[in-house]
Formats: sequence, structure tokens, C-alpha cells
Amino acid sequence: MAMININDIIIPKRIRPLNRDRVEELAKSIAEVGLISPPLINNGKLIAGNHRIEAYKKLGYTQINCLEMGDVNNLSSLVLLEIDENLFRNELSAAEKAEHLAMRVNHLIAGAPNKTAERKAKTTAVDKLSKQLGSSTQSVRDSIRKHNVIESVQLPPELKQDLSKLSTAQYNRVAQTAKQNIDMPNVKETVQKELNKQLSMPVGSDLAAHDTEAKLKRTRRRLQDARSIARTNKGGDEIENKLLQDIINAVTAWVDYHDNKSD
Repeated sequence: MAMININDIIIPKRIRPLNRDRVEELAKSIAEVGLISPPLINNGKLIAGNHRIEAYKKLGYTQINCLEMGDVNNLSSLVLLEIDENLFRNELSAAEKAEHLAMRVNHLIAGAPNKTAERKAKTTAVDKLSKQLGSSTQSVRDSIRKHNVIESVQLPPELKQDLSKLSTAQYNRVAQTAKQNIDMPNVKETVQKELNKQLSMPVGSDLAAHDTEAKLKRTRRRLQDARSIARTNKGGDEIENKLLQDIINAVTAWVDYHDNKSD
């Protein structure tokens, strides 16, 4: 580790745009507890830690402790290091996380000699990523699919950056809109309209609807599990059987009510 003049650090074009809110948060944290994880540099060029450097500058520092990798000239390895630093260390938005997952998998399957080898490499990469992140493979695949479908719409750069401002629920709605309209000639305009709609929503307003829907799904699943248990536990006790049947009837009535309500 070495103390480096901040102005001497070369900062190449970053994968992840600078988030000023994140810089503010880091500056407050550094002021209170100090720098926990130093930036990573290679031959004077920044690999990871741009937000930390900006936070140091905001606090008035002219020097910062950095970890020096040494002399690594493999561009692919350096890009992968930046992706991993963002993916595993930072709190990314849903859009940023999906983008970084897609980029990391693409790096890991690069050079596959044919489609079969590429599919196998992708499966291995997704499995490895899901274990490292503590997520399911389906969750990783879904994130990558959402990124890819939005990417295929080819939004203007300024709107692509706005995706990082969305909550997970809002990002999912934009991705769903892109998926449903991907073959339509006006798909770009439709997705832009949905993105602007989500950006105009008051902060947190999407969460209430999302939480209500999630709670309803959980309740439905638990009640249906209870109904299945009631059906399999009927025996020779007439009173118990009647009580179990009451449970079955009540759950069925509840499910029917909410199905009709949603229609």
C-alpha cells in the first residue's frame, strides 16, 4: 500500500458512471470511520475506487492510500477486476447489477470456439456467479435477460444512465415493457415513455404497490399449502374432518374471491 497524490492517478473511462449520491455517502462514512477499502491501481491507472477518490477530494484531501497491483497489462483481466469490484463490493442499482452480471458472463465466455462450448461456459459462469453472490441461478439469469432486452431497444445514452435511478420494481416494469413490445416498430418510444413514467413517480410510491402484491402472493401460497395439508390429513375422526373441510372451503373461497377481484 502506498500514499498517492490524487491528481497523479490516471482515471480511464469507467464502466460505471459516477454517482454523486454515493460519493456523498462515502464522504460521510470516511469522515466518521476512515477509509476501510483503499482504491486499486495498476501502473498509476485506477482499476477500482473512483467513488472513494471523489469522496476524498470532497473532504479536501490531496493524497489517498492505494493498493498497487504491480504491472498487469492484460486488458481483459483489468476490465474483469473493475466489474468484480463493482459487483461484489458496491451497492448497485438493479440496472447496474444486471449490466455488470451480463458483462462478467460475457467476459467469461469470450473465446468459446463454438455455440455448444459457449452455452456450457455460460452455464458454468452463471452457476459460479450465483454462488459468489448468494443468489439463485434463476435470479442471475433473469437479471441478465432484463439487461439484454433493454439493451436491444438501444435507448439514448442519457436515458440508459437514468435506468440506474430506478428501484428494482421500477426497473422490472421497464424491462417487462421492453420484452412485451420488442417486436413492435415503436418499441423504443414505448420503453422511453415507461421509463419517464417511472422516473416521474414520487420516491417510494412504487414500493407500496410492490409490497402489497408480494404480500398477497405470499399469503396465497401459504394458504394453498395449508389447504393441501388439510386434504392429506383427513382421517377417521369426524369432528376433525369437519374442521379440516372448513379450512379447505375457507381457503378455496379466499382464492376464488381474489381471482375474481383481479379479473
